[in-house]
This record gives sequence, structure tokens and C-alpha cells, in this order.
Amino acid sequence: MAEVPGLPPLDPAIVKATVSVCLDAINSAGVSSLKAKCREAGADVEHTAMVCEAATLKESNKALMVEPSPVLVDMMGLDPRVFPIGSFCTGLATWAHGFRTAFDILDKHIQANASSQHRRDSNDSVPKSQ
Repeated sequence: MAEVPGLPPLDPAIVKATVSVCLDAINSAGVSSLKAKCREAGADVEHTAMVCEAATLKESNKALMVEPSPVLVDMMGLDPRVFPIGSFCTGLATWAHGFRTAFDILDKHIQANASSQHRRDSNDSVPKSQ
């Protein structure tokens, strides 16, 4: 691993753990967005599950990225002072993405409720035939 004077080298176990957590966060954010999009498209539970399963990061693919990550970090010459910053930013960005997804879901519900209320109000204002 690349060394920077005055800083300890990155521990390969920490690199692997960090990459694993970052991949999990990215996967979670992506699947949450897919679920929201499926609801918007009117997909049922079965189709939503199929879509999410197709896009979910598989453990075998995750291992292909996690296991060599210490070597890759070294090959890229990442400064040990920068690696934790990148990891932090990944976590922060995926957390923010989760909030954005949640707000999008709520906005859709608000719009649907407003539409339903508008239709009810319109029906209430139509005179009933005698």
C-alpha cells in the first residue's frame, strides 16, 4: 500500500471493509430507487422483486471488487489521507440519495392525493339529478 510520511499505511482489512460498506450503500440506494420507479410504473410486488433482483449486487460480484481492492488502491497510488475522504463522501452521497428517493415517493403520494381530492371536489359540485 502507498505510504505517506507521517501516516500509517492503509490496513488491507480496513480497505476491504470500507469498499464492502460503500458497495452495500450504493446497492441499497439503487434498489430503493428501482422500487420507487416500480411503484410509479404500477408494477406489482412480484415484478418489483424481479426488477430489484436483476439489479442487486450479487455476493460473487461484490467479492470480485472487494477482494482485490487493497491491491487496486495501491496500484492507483491513492493517498491514505484521501481514501477515507472518498469513503465518507460515498456514504454521505448514498444517504442523501435515500432522502431524495423518499421525497420523490412522498411527492408522488401528495400528487395522487391531490388528484383524488380534486376529483371528489368536482363530483361534489355537480348537481345531483332528481
